Amino acid sequence: MRDDEEPLNEDLLRRALAPDTPAGSRRSWDTDGQWRALRDRIAAEPSDEPPIPLHRRSWTGRQALRWLATAAALTLAVGGTWYSRVSSAPHYRTASTARGQRATLRLDDGTQVILGPASTLRYDVTSRARRVELSGLAQFHVVHDAARPFVVHAAGVEATDVGTEFTVRAFGDEDAVVLAVTEGEIALRGSTGGLSLTAGQVGRVDAKGIQRLAGTPSDYAQWVGGQLAFQNATLSDVARELARWFDADVRVDARVAQRRVSATYASPTLDGVLSAITRATGIRVERTSGGYLLLPRSDSERP
Repeated sequence: MRDDEEPLNEDLLRRALAPDTPAGSRRSWDTDGQWRALRDRIAAEPSDEPPIPLHRRSWTGRQALRWLATAAALTLAVGGTWYSRVSSAPHYRTASTARGQRATLRLDDGTQVILGPASTLRYDVTSRARRVELSGLAQFHVVHDAARPFVVHAAGVEATDVGTEFTVRAFGDEDAVVLAVTEGEIALRGSTGGLSLTAGQVGRVDAKGIQRLAGTPSDYAQWVGGQLAFQNATLSDVARELARWFDADVRVDARVAQRRVSATYASPTLDGVLSAITRATGIRVERTSGGYLLLPRSDSERP
């Protein structure tokens, strides 16, 4: 061995060249680009020795192996950093329902989700974290895990499970997110602050802030059993809900849009609900080519 050569660490070479990630997860590399970058880096390093003409000195086998080991270690280090970043990023899957549909799904951690009509759930449930994004209506039966909180994001609101069962309503065409806790405890957070909700409590987040609501969680979960319920809802809200529930075009005249409905329909049909609403609110329903229109009884009637 020459005086200017260092002993080759065979164990380091084997570890540097050994694969340490699954074959399916490796990224294809620009090998020529890596070699060029390494050569440029070596050339840029300062040296106290005078330059040696290339024709007067050639590399030995051990020097070449040392260079190869360094290049392999550099490649694996860069690749490992890239793989770590990619593997830690959320990988969401999506479940959706159309108008008039409901669906039940079980997540990988055993959590059950009942998805309401016209709703979308994006979820990433892994051994490291449990994150979901909801647009619409859903009831969650969460398998509690203190090491992996179950976090629901909905219209700028974050709900972190500290319990087991709760309902979230967060439609894009409504001005509030409502969360009702049936069992356990939920940490609810909006842009203006946070609120802890325990079993039997209901919270609402809107542009005015975050607050507790009167009523019980069952008032907001009756849809799970097939019931249709309204609590002091305007006819405008009722029309939107009927459209989602029955996949129908239901519109309301502005003159009666703010009239209120409070009722529960155990086995609802669209015609049955509309008939009951006309009696309760003093309106009439007109059948159109596209669906239904809710109108005052008299064209001269004011809202």
